[in-house]
Amino acid sequence: MYYECFVIIDIYSRYVVGWMVTPAETGELAEAFIADTLNRHGIKADQLTLHADRERR
Repeated sequence: MYYECFVIIDIYSRYVVGWMVTPAETGELAEAFIADTLNRHGIKADQLTLHADRERR
């Protein structure tokens, strides 16, 4: 069995601000993960820019 690991890293401090391991990758899970991480850290809408660096093998 393979798992997907979602990670959000602050590019300035390199601190991992959120992570999640799931058995599958879906847009719904990614959206919920991002929203949960932003809410946990008190980030308001349009306060940050998200950058995706996705490497496919």
